[in-house]
Amino acid sequence: TGTIDSSGVYRGLLYLKGFGDPSFSTASYQSRVLHLKTSRLGDLVTALKNAGVKHIIGCVVGDDGYFDHARAVSSWKPGMTDDCGPLSALSLNEGTRVDGRRAANPPLTVAARLTSLLRKSGIRVSRAAKVGVTPTTAHLAYTERSAPLSRILAAMNKPSDNFFAEMLTKGLGASFAGRGTTARGNKVESKFLVSLGIDAKSFALTDGSGLSYADWLTPLDITTLLQAMSKRADWPLYWASLSVAGIDGTLFDRMRGTVAQKNLHGKTGTLNVASNLSGYVTSANGEWLAFSMLMNRANWIDVTAAHAAQDAIGVALARSRPAGKIVWTPSPAPTP
Repeated sequence: TGTIDSSGVYRGLLYLKGFGDPSFSTASYQSRVLHLKTSRLGDLVTALKNAGVKHIIGCVVGDDGYFDHARAVSSWKPGMTDDCGPLSALSLNEGTRVDGRRAANPPLTVAARLTSLLRKSGIRVSRAAKVGVTPTTAHLAYTERSAPLSRILAAMNKPSDNFFAEMLTKGLGASFAGRGTTARGNKVESKFLVSLGIDAKSFALTDGSGLSYADWLTPLDITTLLQAMSKRADWPLYWASLSVAGIDGTLFDRMRGTVAQKNLHGKTGTLNVASNLSGYVTSANGEWLAFSMLMNRANWIDVTAAHAAQDAIGVALARSRPAGKIVWTPSPAPTP
């Protein structure tokens, strides 16, 4: 909202407005954690330097108004916030501070981090960072974009990243339901499931990651979804976002040395009370199978035993030679 003179002095506020990119991060965090080259905080410093800014008489203002200010999901049990960083439309390194702890105020943390980087780069900033609302009259100086959604989905699905899932859910609400809340995002997802012919009474969605014990779906719901996804034009991208047995993600050390290795593509789900595996596998006679295994107990589940059972079933499916109504062929079918 300010002005810059010929000597590179900018007078005014510099707004940093977030739009829910879960992958916005520092270069070191991308290398150590995300293993994904995407939007970087340092690019903002480069952009200001390229614009000739040398001194900011004002401050950086963090704006996370694209989403609501709920940092977690109300239905989560105590301690579940340890499995997901604080939710915010403007968040850095999945909601963590420099010391790795959760950011109490994500937009302020990002604005302060940018201020620090600006100063280290030689750009003087006269005031400390703060949070606020970007005025409609502000001039857009620079836009930092995330990686393509296909890569974001892989960064979410393969390691089963809760933060990415929750942020994308709020993003659905903001983009298609008028407000960036978890509840609005769940409504968008529920409407999609119903459009596939899934009975609205057979499932409940209360968050984006599945951490909530109030979430529930049936194996039939999930296999219906999996088959529907295989008919979409973007099916190869979705299929490629899933973990591959014995190769990567949460399945990297499972089903190795079996016919399911490099064949079975799936998504895991693990809680103290549940262990799940759903996805696709190609049978011994070249047929495509969609499967869903949802295992749960009231208080605690033996995850090791559950994984052993799931892996045995996955291998059995890969060895099978099915025919009939349980078989279908995705189009176009990716190469297993």
